[in-house]
Parts: sequence; C-alpha cells; structure tokens
Amino acid sequence: PTAFSPNGDQLNDQYQILHYSGKYEALEFSIYNRWGDEVFKSESLDEGWDGTMNNEPLPVGVYVYSVSYSCDGEFINGVGEISLIR
Repeated sequence: PTAFSPNGDQLNDQYQILHYSGKYEALEFSIYNRWGDEVFKSESLDEGWDGTMNNEPLPVGVYVYSVSYSCDGEFINGVGEISLIR
C-alpha cells in the first residue's frame, strides 16, 4: 500500500514491510519526514511504523521510506513514499 491510517480501527494502522518465503537477513527499514529527519528505524520484519515518533503522533503527510535487506543471498535496496492519513 502507499497509504496507511493509524487511527485504531485495526485496518492499516501500521506501515510494515511485507515479506514472503525466503531467508531474510540484515534488514534495515527507516522512515523520514519531508525535511529528511529519520522518524522511525527498525531491523525487524515484525515491527511496523505506527505514525508516531517518541510516542507522539506525527502530522498527516508524505514520508519517505528506505529499506535494505538480503534475501537468499541477494542484497536489495528500495526507497519510496508513504502517505500518513488519519
């Protein structure tokens, strides 16, 4: 998805990297605000971003994500945009 809505309705409340079968290693997943400040970082496939920083809700807007990982011996980098809506 390109948008998520962390409003507590249990639908799209977190932005998370979807993964399929395969051996994932060396995962790094980061989210940045429009000024380039890192607002979220994880090294776990099981941890998603809930639209907060330091337990405070962040403003509605477009954020940039960066993900790097290796899967079955192949190293992959990706970047994209995610819209936070409430």
